[in-house]
Amino acid sequence: MQNILIIYTSTGLGHKKIAENIASVLKSDVENSVDLLDLYDIESGNLKKYGEKLYYFLLKYFPGIWEFFYINKVFIKTTLPFRTLVARFNSRKLAEVLTNKHYDVVVSAHANSSAIVSKLKNKGVYTGKFVIAFSDYHLHRYWLYDNADLYLANIDEQKQEMVSRGIAPQKIVLCGMTLQKEESVIDKQTVRNNYGLKESDRVIAVLAGSRGFGMNSDIIDELAKIDASIFVVCGTSEETKIRLIEKYRDYPNIKVLGYTNIRELVAIANIVVTKPGGLTVAECLEQRVPILVSHFLPGQERLNIEYLKEHNLIMPLFLDYHRAVKDELETEAFANMLKENPDVKLIVQYGEGIREAIAKL
Repeated sequence: MQNILIIYTSTGLGHKKIAENIASVLKSDVENSVDLLDLYDIESGNLKKYGEKLYYFLLKYFPGIWEFFYINKVFIKTTLPFRTLVARFNSRKLAEVLTNKHYDVVVSAHANSSAIVSKLKNKGVYTGKFVIAFSDYHLHRYWLYDNADLYLANIDEQKQEMVSRGIAPQKIVLCGMTLQKEESVIDKQTVRNNYGLKESDRVIAVLAGSRGFGMNSDIIDELAKIDASIFVVCGTSEETKIRLIEKYRDYPNIKVLGYTNIRELVAIANIVVTKPGGLTVAECLEQRVPILVSHFLPGQERLNIEYLKEHNLIMPLFLDYHRAVKDELETEAFANMLKENPDVKLIVQYGEGIREAIAKL
């Protein structure tokens, strides 16, 4: 039996869902005891208080600065030694958690929690195995720690770059993007009925991300001209939802939704217009639904685009969204190509490799 703790942060829902998906896989072994923990539920230091606010402030008003922080090699190399130093000021509560209960394995699904676990392991507060999970289609040096025992790599390029940096191949398991394998098959007709759709209606799903951040309503204006039902999902952002409901109240083919069942909506969509978050992309690829990138976070999601374009996992980037979506609805060219793309199966995974690798630690 293994006692396993999976830590994430609620900065974005993607990290939380990856953690939950991994937890579901590990819980399938009835001998495992698996706990989930949001780091920000227990740590109330300045990292939580100001870090998240600064992050979203930069994304909104100074995206170029955030991208510089994220990709500039000189900046990254200079600041790498300070990761665990900063973590020291936000580690007290997690240290208590790891002291009060014995965990054989800690899985970290976010860079902030990884820094803290690494610090606590170096100090001997935590003596179990340390596993790091990724949720994007690139590699960042901030995610790597010498005292990690296992890395859960989403793509081969991540693995190869880690090996080139001196990480032993046996410490890396190539596992794709972990999804939960649903036991029930979606009844698409029932879903369409629930959304008030006719059998002939074509569906465009516009996903603004978990926080509705960065969605350009000009794109929705272009899509509104297409003969299709358009569902705009605003995630948890009430502000974005209210603003878009007001703007499109007189558009009968546009429905603005809050947080909803994305799996069901994607299942009935002919095309998804969204930003290239790691988990969102995998959920669309699972059902072989074409993805057209509408916007992206600077830094991490721009790097995701590079990989996804190279492997033909997203549609080519267009400035004319109206034409791109209209052509795909008429021809289904990209949808048909996705069905034959072998890289889809490498991304869409259900954690079998993770369960086996952690069992061997």
